Amino acid sequence: MKLVSKTANGQIAYCQYANLFHLEFGNLLITLNTEDLQRFYQYIQSIDEVFFVNHNKESFNHRKLILHLGTESVYFGLTLAEFREFKSLLEFKRHPYIINNSEVIDFVLQLN
Repeated sequence: MKLVSKTANGQIAYCQYANLFHLEFGNLLITLNTEDLQRFYQYIQSIDEVFFVNHNKESFNHRKLILHLGTESVYFGLTLAEFREFKSLLEFKRHPYIINNSEVIDFVLQLN
C-alpha cells in the first residue's frame, strides 16, 4: 500500500493490487474505488460547514456536522475542526493539519 495523504488524525492509502483507497479518520475506516472517492470528495467539498454548525447548534449531538455515509441510518459526526482536517485529508495533502489560531478547538476528553 502506498500512503497518499496524511493528517494528524487520518490517512489515505492506495492498494494497487485491489485498485482501492483505504480512508482512515479517527475511528472511521472506509474502502473506496477511485470513482467513489471522487464522489465522496465532491460531497465533502459541497458542504457549507459554517451553515451546518449554526443550523445544528441546538442539537443534542456534540459533533454538529453530520455527514451521511450513503447507507440508510449511517452518519459520521464531526466538530468544525475535525471537518476541516477531514476535508484537508481528502485534498491529498501529506503534511499534518495545522489549526489556525482563530479556530475554536471544541472537544471533550474521554478516557477508557
